[in-house]
Amino acid sequence: MGGIGRVVATGVVAAGTFFAASEPAMSLAAVIPDSLIIRVYDNAGILAGDRARAISRAREILSRAELDVEFRDCPARGAKAPAVCTVPPDAGELIVRLARGANRSDVAPGNDPPDSGRALGHSLIDTSTGTGTLATVFVDRIEVMADRARADRSAMVGRVMAHEIGHLLLGTNAHSGTGLMREIWTLAELTRNRAQDWMFSRAQRETLREARLLGRRITTAARRANTSAAGG
Repeated sequence: MGGIGRVVATGVVAAGTFFAASEPAMSLAAVIPDSLIIRVYDNAGILAGDRARAISRAREILSRAELDVEFRDCPARGAKAPAVCTVPPDAGELIVRLARGANRSDVAPGNDPPDSGRALGHSLIDTSTGTGTLATVFVDRIEVMADRARADRSAMVGRVMAHEIGHLLLGTNAHSGTGLMREIWTLAELTRNRAQDWMFSRAQRETLREARLLGRRITTAARRANTSAAGG
């Protein structure tokens, strides 16, 4: 990060609520379902086209880690939502909320994590089990930083989405020193826009691959068991 550290005036903004300087612990990575579904609930009221571009960027980043994701776009209140957005999520589904940071309802008064007012997003992780299903992305904070860096707003929303989804899939709220899962994002990095800054590390990709294979084995075993039971 050079000499700019955490000085807000220079554009340093946390990419997640939880802070750790070390490489993320990989031992508690979640099992990734054979069919990974992520619902995106727009509580920020962004334009449908912008939301679609953000989802596309998040999908592109995840696909580089060989993750095949079905995103379900759930628009803001007042817009007609698909039926899949109104039913309770199935086991293994993940939820990403697009919100505006000024109206946070997910943290009780007095319990805000350090620097939460500067976080671009956060994920809720049970660190004892390495599992989590809910992430929040603060669109207004992202828009401000994107404008300062003259970066594409939708692309940056998609990158933060991918970052927070990464927390849920890796089963940790820790950060790495470089790449997509780094803790601090700077204006200089956004301006340079290097591909490696928006990718999972090799170790993270391997962890995700193992979690995906485990999920596939579990699905296959369940299907075989159901087939055997049906055959009597």
